Amino acid sequence: MKAVIHRIAKTLFQKVKDRCNAEKNFSVIAVNAPPNVAEVDRRLGFVETKELIVKGIRFTPMTYPLKKGLKEMLP
Repeated sequence: MKAVIHRIAKTLFQKVKDRCNAEKNFSVIAVNAPPNVAEVDRRLGFVETKELIVKGIRFTPMTYPLKKGLKEMLP
């Protein structure tokens, strides 16, 4: 089951990256990953920051650099 979910996530993420790259005005994709999805996002290449809890909702802000050289600039 995890392999299927990861394959779906990877396919959807590739479509998002393609769309953002086609638009040419995006440099980073940002998500707020819930705990049960953060590992999948890490495997896709997202860089995580510190886990937060806001109004009782736990999540980890994560970013994915679309342009080369941005990874070093991310937190």
